[in-house]
Amino acid sequence: PLTLVSLSTDPTPDLLRTRIGQALRQTRIAQSKTLQDVADEANLSRSHLSDIELSLIHISEPTRLLSI
Repeated sequence: PLTLVSLSTDPTPDLLRTRIGQALRQTRIAQSKTLQDVADEANLSRSHLSDIELSLIHISEPTRLLSI
């Protein structure tokens, strides 16, 4: 399962986190999926997925989410 890491204390998200979040959101929208659809597929809460898309949270295994 996907492991989430604690919320960042850095107010400026790093480039990798930003790109992952953007790619996830663009892919989700291109596939006409809702946050809830992808959250269910990834076994995440909708709010955690939203935090990831907004670059507010680190994920330890981003390739698992990007493969959905």
